[in-house]
Amino acid sequence: MDDSDHNIVITQAIKSSSSCSSSSSSSSSSNCAVPHDKPPHSASPRVPWLAADSVIRGDRIGHGGFCSVFRGTLGGATVAIKHMSAPSLAREELEKTVQNELRLLGRLRHSNFITQVLGYYQHNDMVCIVMAFAENGDLQRFLRAGRLKDYWSTKARICADVAKAVDSVHAERIVHGDLKASNILLDRFLTPKLGDFGVSKTFTSVARGSQLGSTLRYIAPERLRMKPGYKFSHEESVLSDIYAYGLIMWEVATDGKLPYHELEDKESLVVAKIHPGDQLEYVGSLPDDVPGVFRDTIQLCLSCDPSLRPSLASIQDALDAYIATAPPSSVFPISSLQTAQTTSPPASTNNPMWLPLADADSLRADVSDDETRVLTGSQKDIFGIGWFYFEEKMLMKAVEQFENPELRDHPLAQRILGHCHIAAGDDPVNVFKCFKRSAEGGDPKGQFNLAWCFDHRYGTRQDLSSAFQWYTASAAAGNVEAAKVLRETRWSKHVEAAIGAPDASGSTLDWLRNVFAPGISDALADRIMESARSGDAHAQGFFALLYYLSFVILGDNVGEHAETPSVTELFIWLVKFGIGGNKLAQCEVRKLLVPRPQPDVSRYFAEAFRLLLEEAELLEAPGLLFCQCQVGICYGLGIGVARDETMAFRWNYAAAKAGDTVAQCNLSNQYLWGAGTDEDREEAFRWCLKAASAGDTSGQTKLATMYIHGTGTKVDYDLALQWCTAAAEAGDANAQLQLGDIYSSDPRDGFANPREAFVWWSKAAETGLASAQLQLGIAYDEGLGTEPDKENAAQYFLKAAQGGSSEAMVRIGECYRDGRGVEKDATKAFVWFERAANKSSVEAFYNLALCYRNGLGTERDMELGKKWLLKAGGNRHEQAMYLIGQSYKDGTGGFGLDVEKAREWMGNAGEFDMNEASDELEKPPVGKFPSARFTWCGFFSRRK
Repeated sequence: MDDSDHNIVITQAIKSSSSCSSSSSSSSSSNCAVPHDKPPHSASPRVPWLAADSVIRGDRIGHGGFCSVFRGTLGGATVAIKHMSAPSLAREELEKTVQNELRLLGRLRHSNFITQVLGYYQHNDMVCIVMAFAENGDLQRFLRAGRLKDYWSTKARICADVAKAVDSVHAERIVHGDLKASNILLDRFLTPKLGDFGVSKTFTSVARGSQLGSTLRYIAPERLRMKPGYKFSHEESVLSDIYAYGLIMWEVATDGKLPYHELEDKESLVVAKIHPGDQLEYVGSLPDDVPGVFRDTIQLCLSCDPSLRPSLASIQDALDAYIATAPPSSVFPISSLQTAQTTSPPASTNNPMWLPLADADSLRADVSDDETRVLTGSQKDIFGIGWFYFEEKMLMKAVEQFENPELRDHPLAQRILGHCHIAAGDDPVNVFKCFKRSAEGGDPKGQFNLAWCFDHRYGTRQDLSSAFQWYTASAAAGNVEAAKVLRETRWSKHVEAAIGAPDASGSTLDWLRNVFAPGISDALADRIMESARSGDAHAQGFFALLYYLSFVILGDNVGEHAETPSVTELFIWLVKFGIGGNKLAQCEVRKLLVPRPQPDVSRYFAEAFRLLLEEAELLEAPGLLFCQCQVGICYGLGIGVARDETMAFRWNYAAAKAGDTVAQCNLSNQYLWGAGTDEDREEAFRWCLKAASAGDTSGQTKLATMYIHGTGTKVDYDLALQWCTAAAEAGDANAQLQLGDIYSSDPRDGFANPREAFVWWSKAAETGLASAQLQLGIAYDEGLGTEPDKENAAQYFLKAAQGGSSEAMVRIGECYRDGRGVEKDATKAFVWFERAANKSSVEAFYNLALCYRNGLGTERDMELGKKWLLKAGGNRHEQAMYLIGQSYKDGTGGFGLDVEKAREWMGNAGEFDMNEASDELEKPPVGKFPSARFTWCGFFSRRK
């Protein structure tokens, strides 16, 4: 269902919430069964609708201002169920709160530090939100129970994770607005999870004047000093969250004391908060033994001047540095809430930072020839001796060799040093340090071993995020063990979150390609598809992306146990994933939303456009700029909507002004062509410069062209070369091709450099860019920057032709016709000419006409020869126009004798003037067809 449908469901559910709240709180156990089990399809927010009878509610375990919280089960797993009710609020206010929390929780689902929402359902006309269960309850109660007293390393880790959590919220352009220890939950491993987003706001809504919610004790002083109605910027709101974070850190340091606990009445609190002095005097004193990093960070966060408050990133760095040098905490129980659903080992003897050692012997100490091949001669000798000692269990001597100054900095040596420490039974911390140096040096097996350490708490605290990071790095480098680990069910959510993260990029594909290797990843793909089928919006987007990246193939052992989604569903899932902010999905959508797409996709363009426009107008989608830019493209090209260049300009301008570089390039084009606005070359240059300055390689390439031609600016070949080089060195294949062209044709004396041009054409061709392969073929054919090589020329013409270049199709056709660089084959020549003609190549029209007239690679057919010749001549092909005139003059080739038409056609031929045409007309008719005239016209300017 769309937002309006979703809002209707919530509105209906809240109408009688006050009457339901008392009955729900008194009930100890119920098996919910209500109508509306299957509402219309939900597009926003991206939270699954659950069948009410799939959730079993148990005892109430807590309550807050807007809700009661119950323990429950979903699919056999323990969950928390949040029944939304607030008798003190008007129905409309509660409705907004529920809608807001669902929307923001859906937007933040990828974060490991946010309370994970599993879905929502309706019970007795009340909206119930189902969330992951936090075994250790909220942070405030856990602290007050004395569970963390004197465990400063653990406290620091929790505070660092909370900082990371709040930072991830801000990265999604959201301000929490009500941070406090009671709104932070702890799972069984003491990982903090932010909750209660009912009063949170997006940056956009803050900019429009929406007021943040708050709890007076945690509110930042500046919010009390300002006059009512003052509009805080999102930057100011972020700093108010950091103030509240400082109070949370104070609560952790004081084992759960209440900030400003000596001040009870509201008036005293307000006076204390707006006092310009040290806030700690009023908040409360810190313990004498508090580590300096706590005292310093709290003091900075509580600064009355918001500009003096530290960034969350700097807080994380300071706490991480403290943790790295602090002694480990003593052993104590992690969880007091062990449940029957727990699948992990009992935590009663575990320490959250240092747990019993896993069996590190499972890490194999193997070395391949390829790994030692990169060592120098002397390094190989030292390594060989060390390896001998290692295999002979002479570990001290082995360590001496691997720590040799000439070898010890090599990542391979560090990895084997780690194995030496394992074999010797040394401190796991030393093992961890060796694997860390090996991993950071780029060793794939070292990366796997480091991931294993983080995964199994070996020599370090358990950190599944870091484990996942290093497993993926290892898998990207081709390590099959790492890819195998990532296919395990326990990593499914991490894999989905990684590809669903807003900053997911092309580098993600490197490890994803190995994880989803054909034939061995079917079970994983099936699990993701089943989650998608159950309504998990994140899984839907993930599976659609895998499909369009060709990592999964429907019907190829995938989908045997679940209904296979249709192409319609997959495409819409992909669009929604892009709207949700996923960069890879956005890239794929841009490839698919084109004027002449795959037929099975174009049918759904209207629905895709509707979704994009809806989110663009709401101004709150994580992928807002993508939506605005894509709406502009759709209007500009008539994709899913009637073409409207004025509307295209409006949406491109909105996205460009907000910083979207694709929109800036599009806006530059509209100013350049006067499409939807007045032609303005200076504005075209200005917007292109913005995109280029922001690092957009397409903008940099186009800017180079504008400098070459003086479009909206002065001609400047030096700047053209600089911008094009920047894009080319960043790996942009089109820029590499253009840079080769610049070096090839620089008109300034002494600046042309054919050899450098050849180098850049070669780099562009290596990427598979068909136009670059064509140009490299021309370079080999004509000896531009290299020795002439007809065979290489033909090979690159063939590659470019197979890549879709119509000009290359003509070129390889000529090679087959003439036996130039390949064995002569008239049939293949005809086939390539025909393919190029089907792509509207005028040169191919002419060559195809000659094939039919001369019976080259096909049966002689004068009518078809005439048809293709007239088509080429009608497109101003000079040789074709002349040949048509000659045919009318001679009355041959299916043309009747007509001197006037002959004179007209031959006169229009650009390479002959009227006198030459007249001379030709004075000659007697010939009784045979002219020999083929195969010449290359304008190939350097007509790349396709």
